[in-house]
Amino acid sequence: MADLDEASTKSIQSLKTELEKLNDNIIRAAEGRRELPVPLGDTLKKISELLGECEDAIKEHIATPLSPASMELVINSLDVAHESVDSLIVFNALEGTVFNTETVAND
Repeated sequence: MADLDEASTKSIQSLKTELEKLNDNIIRAAEGRRELPVPLGDTLKKISELLGECEDAIKEHIATPLSPASMELVINSLDVAHESVDSLIVFNALEGTVFNTETVAND
């Protein structure tokens, strides 16, 4: 089993952390009916970069499997990329909707 090199590990971890924070901000923006915190194109670029890093890590280690720690980092990063797409879908679904703030008294 092989570990990812230090540069790949740092790059994947950095992109993963950045996207995790961005995902939270996108969901908050959707819930608050605000604009995206980062332009859509920039968000998609970050998702693409993370997916590319994960793809490279897997391709480089086809012959020698990744160590459990490295594999966990790649799998968790793919999960964050998936969550990023999901957060954009939620944002799109809620865009333009309004809350009904009518108060109803209980009998």
